[in-house]
Amino acid sequence: MTVNNRIAQLGSLVGDGVLSWKKVSSVVNKEFDEDLTTNACRKRYRRIVNSRQSSVDHLKSLAVPYRECVPLISNDGDIPERVAVFSDIQAPFHHPDSVEFFYNVWDYFDCDMEVFIGDMVDYHAISAWGKDPDGLDVSREMQLASTTIEQLYTVWPNAKVCLGNHDERPQRLAYKAGLSVAHIRTFNETFGTPNWHWKMSFLQQAMDGTETMYVHGNGKGGNTAALNMAKDNWCNVVMGHIHTNGCINYHNNRKASIYGMNVGCMLKLDSYAFSYARHHTKKPILGMGVTLDYGKTPLFIPYDPTEKLLFRAF
Repeated sequence: MTVNNRIAQLGSLVGDGVLSWKKVSSVVNKEFDEDLTTNACRKRYRRIVNSRQSSVDHLKSLAVPYRECVPLISNDGDIPERVAVFSDIQAPFHHPDSVEFFYNVWDYFDCDMEVFIGDMVDYHAISAWGKDPDGLDVSREMQLASTTIEQLYTVWPNAKVCLGNHDERPQRLAYKAGLSVAHIRTFNETFGTPNWHWKMSFLQQAMDGTETMYVHGNGKGGNTAALNMAKDNWCNVVMGHIHTNGCINYHNNRKASIYGMNVGCMLKLDSYAFSYARHHTKKPILGMGVTLDYGKTPLFIPYDPTEKLLFRAF
């Protein structure tokens, strides 16, 4: 936790009458070896609160090609410093090491927030693009997928989840059938994840104004899709969706530098659900992403099958 996050946390208790500003400065100075006066803590707290409100106001007016873009903040209102970005799994057709690999990377970097980048479930059985007649029926597929979601929810009960194109297959099918949304269960109801926050995209804003968007990337394609989206919105972008990309690309101009990171996937490549790509020479990249320094430093972490659950951080 940073000094600012601690001041924001303790400052909120002053408003509730639990602490005094004198006590806040005493605690902060002791924990971080600072020499802040009571008045300095109070002023910094006001700047933090005003900055966060400006961020929220900015997000509301930000023009992005998605239905929603909400602030990436914790339940306590803190801006995360180290974010684990879990790639597409498309359960139940995910790599058997997915959960453990995610946990190892999350634990190694001591991440203080988790974002699932989308395509949590495959829904192959209701695909509009053709399905294996010898594959699982929709009921069995959902049972197996729900077991994996339950495992993930047990480890990360407050995660943020970007909606992927596969996640929305039931809604699209219902829409084509003429069913009202009033008859459709929410994602949290379907999977038993009451504390997960499912949205199209999330925007993280650092104290210096640096913005990083986390989004699945529905409808996007190509090797530079993440970077193109970053240019369109002029902010850093972290996305999934494109299984054959696990990379970070930068764009620089006279004023600033931005990046686009694609975090690959964690799919079981020999599954019948991905048989459509069996003749493709370009294969999916297994891995996940991490952002450090409030979104300013991206890392792609490849999964190494020869090392099993280990990974190469650098």
